[in-house]
Amino acid sequence: TDTEPVGTNARDDNVFPEGENIEIGIFWEPPHDFTTPEQYDWIRDANVTFIEVTNRDGAINREEAQKQIKLASERGIKIVYSPGADGKNLAAMTAEQITEYARELGRDPTVVGIHVVDEPAQPWNYAGICAAIRKGGLMPRLNMLPYFATWVFENSQTFIEDTIIAAGKENYGYLSYDQYPFPYNGGDPDMFYNLDLIRRIGLKYDVPTAFYIQPIGEGGNFRRTNGGEIRYHTSAGLAYGLKSLTYFTWWTTGFCAEKDYAIISPYGEKTDIYDDVASVNRDILTVGPLLRRLDAVEIYHTSGREAGITRCTKDDVPV
Repeated sequence: TDTEPVGTNARDDNVFPEGENIEIGIFWEPPHDFTTPEQYDWIRDANVTFIEVTNRDGAINREEAQKQIKLASERGIKIVYSPGADGKNLAAMTAEQITEYARELGRDPTVVGIHVVDEPAQPWNYAGICAAIRKGGLMPRLNMLPYFATWVFENSQTFIEDTIIAAGKENYGYLSYDQYPFPYNGGDPDMFYNLDLIRRIGLKYDVPTAFYIQPIGEGGNFRRTNGGEIRYHTSAGLAYGLKSLTYFTWWTTGFCAEKDYAIISPYGEKTDIYDDVASVNRDILTVGPLLRRLDAVEIYHTSGREAGITRCTKDDVPV
């Protein structure tokens, strides 16, 4: 890792990351019937720093969005806003309109970003939107598919780099992706390969990296994780230099059985992993001010046979 003092920038030309700590977010916030002080107290007490508003199925309107912002603001939580709450379609807006819209949203300091799109098949089409949002002073959130989504693209690295180049690295935002590495059978399928791919592209273009954490199960696809696995998953991300981590999902969605419930059940109750998540997040924020300033320049593993790892030997490192 870079060993400059915490009070200095790791690189003189580094535009990102902004902020003083690792960011910890949640995806799929409490639905509007549960947009209550108690639910937002639980989000705060779990040491979450931002909410990525989903506006799933157009269920949230401007009035409801303002209620979310108020509850988050009162608890020191930031909001990544969903334009759908305002009936906005970013793809149908000009760059100037998007920039002005971002400026308008950013007048409230609780709103720090805009959710652009999740897992687009042609992400470079959103590069101009990302640049316009950055020009308006907010952080664009554009999330990529994992490297093995070969039904969408032939080469993941080119797929990602084209998007960064099209936006301009200073305007791109987080290089974010999702991969849920705990399936029902086995575990860690190429988790480190994907982490290393994102790490290398992030270093190449000097953009901060981010990913999604797996606390929920989805049918027969992937399973619910326990507290130890969540610590392992988040720690792996931090070791690979990620600056922002988002839980997918916080609220339990409709596609899982009871055994796969997320951090909060579909009935608005804490599940048994809530306390584990709060503890892991607290530990991350304790070391976050240091990790936020560092780049993961070299990564070594002392064990494991997964694809994409570099095994450590006594000659590799000074300790």
